[in-house]
Amino acid sequence: MATIEYKGAEFEYDEHALEKWSFIRRMYKAGSDAERAIVAAENLLVDPDDAAERLDDSVEAMAGLISAIFAKMGDSEKN
Repeated sequence: MATIEYKGAEFEYDEHALEKWSFIRRMYKAGSDAERAIVAAENLLVDPDDAAERLDDSVEAMAGLISAIFAKMGDSEKN
């Protein structure tokens, strides 16, 4: 597991999620951006409900967290 700092809090996530067939398949099958965000949160975050609670249950903040994790994972791939 890896961690990321976002909005003053630290969150733990699975840095190997993009290597998992089950995750890629679920993302591909998702029919909307909202569904993809939920799939991503469920597969990346150790405890997505706790993360949401720590971000004041904000959909926008959760989407930002997921985006930040994807960006960090992309940066790691470049190095």
